[in-house]
Amino acid sequence: MTNPPSSGLDPVTTWQQLYLDAPTAAPSQAACVSAAFRLADTVWRQVAADPRLDATTRQAVTDQANWARTAVAAYEHLHATGAYRHLDLPALLRCTADENRIRHWLTSPSPLPGLGMLTVAETWEINDDFRWDNDHIAVLMDTLIEQAQHAGVFGVPGYTIHLRHVLATNDDTTDDLDSIVEHQVTLTCPSGAVLASAPMATDHLADDHVSGVDAAVAVLTNTAVTVNDLLTAERLIITDNQQARPQQPPPARPHRGFAALDLHTVGTEPAAIETAPPPLRSSRPTRR
Repeated sequence: MTNPPSSGLDPVTTWQQLYLDAPTAAPSQAACVSAAFRLADTVWRQVAADPRLDATTRQAVTDQANWARTAVAAYEHLHATGAYRHLDLPALLRCTADENRIRHWLTSPSPLPGLGMLTVAETWEINDDFRWDNDHIAVLMDTLIEQAQHAGVFGVPGYTIHLRHVLATNDDTTDDLDSIVEHQVTLTCPSGAVLASAPMATDHLADDHVSGVDAAVAVLTNTAVTVNDLLTAERLIITDNQQARPQQPPPARPHRGFAALDLHTVGTEPAAIETAPPPLRSSRPTRR
């Protein structure tokens, strides 16, 4: 967002310029202009309808200059506090996991050479034994997630999703050595950063009442929910860093053995603002 060109201009001219620039401005700036318009209009209506004010006072408060002054002050406050800054962020990415598309991919013939008589699911051992309580389900789920990304039916463009397996102590037994396998969904971002979910039990990813292709579809759709949570966390981290980052002064130039030339850039003065006078607001009732 940019600050309103208020320096040296009266509030009416300042507001007119903001109003003219709003349609092509950043989304956050356009939202500030819209909110400021509504606030100034609300104030004007309340003052105009207040029976306690005499006609002279009402006229002084509701004239164009005061209406514009209120609108500009509201805009400057909203802009300074970053009220609509989130509107300038890129659209939130989501993990692709369409059930119908995944099911069609799993049941289509395998593209691997010499395995055209098998389906994609059969190629990767997704059959009736593909269940949450299968001893090898961890490896099978990891392979499924990897291959679904290669096929383009699952995932986030520019990101890589993996399934990491960790051991957790089983609290239901007295044997400290008895452990169970839990899973972490990891998301490698384009920046190289890796985000990881909290460990979760197998039946949180592979529903415990299905098997085969249905279970595989459940694994991918459940994983997508976790990936979307990680994408939201990444967005919050980026936003917080941008807001908390202090303004660093430019690095000092190294010492030189001769004086710097005094250069002036020609033509950098801002152009004069043409003040086409659009209506400050919609038609108002006759004041009395």
